[in-house]
Amino acid sequence: MPMVIADARNGDHPIVLANQAFLDLTGYGPDEVVGRNCRFLQRWETSKGAIAEIRAAVGEGQECDVEILNDRKDGSAFWNQLHLSPVRDETGQLLYIFATQRDVTESRKIRSLEAAEHRLLREVDHRAMNALAIVEGIVRLTRADNPSSVRRRYPEPSATPRQGPRALGARRLARSSSRRAAACIGRDARWPAYHVAGAADRGRRGAGSALDDCSA
Repeated sequence: MPMVIADARNGDHPIVLANQAFLDLTGYGPDEVVGRNCRFLQRWETSKGAIAEIRAAVGEGQECDVEILNDRKDGSAFWNQLHLSPVRDETGQLLYIFATQRDVTESRKIRSLEAAEHRLLREVDHRAMNALAIVEGIVRLTRADNPSSVRRRYPEPSATPRQGPRALGARRLARSSSRRAAACIGRDARWPAYHVAGAADRGRRGAGSALDDCSA
């Protein structure tokens, strides 16, 4: 495992020991590492929050576990899971900071892909449920394809003395419109299947567009 030891008694906390695994991970030679602060591995994109967390742990002599974006000698970036541990003498005085590193670049990529897949599945499920709701609504509407059911639902209008002839005329107009709609549906037996199929096709296209959006 890559590891270094830094001198906590020196204000800049220089590295005093680095093992071969650390040199292999970073691409630097021992003469390029010893005597330097570990900050030389930081990139301009490195999280300021992660840097502040490390500084606070070092200043207080506390343990710290953080993932930080670092640089290799060749300029390539890698995600470093850094663990810091204080080393004290028998009186409790802080002497060294022991740090281990682990390259977690690939595991972060896997976590990112899994999160994207989860978002995709939620979007597809949401669109499929919307399409199903449309289909169910059409099926409920097309149950009126029997004109007699419409007549049972809308009986002949009648007016009370308080409503007057104008209200009676409006109700007769609504009744006439319902009869015409029921007659049209009754003549075309293909109407329910046609519209249900169309809604299902729109649902499939919606799910497909979700896949395209997430894979782009």
